[in-house]
Amino acid sequence: MDQFHPFLARMRIAALQSEVLSKNRPASGFVRSRRSKVTVVKDPSGEWKLGKTRVVRARSGSASSAS
Repeated sequence: MDQFHPFLARMRIAALQSEVLSKNRPASGFVRSRRSKVTVVKDPSGEWKLGKTRVVRARSGSASSAS
């Protein structure tokens, strides 16, 4: 698994994200919680790891409706 195609990596990331999203899907449909979203980050060592990043973009959708 050392040489890993970007396309396959993207497919695997999508699968992981959909799995996580289906596991804790909010009742309100597409609105995501403000907590944190699991993303796949690439280490300096070249490994793919699951890391948590703060969702800042999630507020842009509600901000447009608030204005």
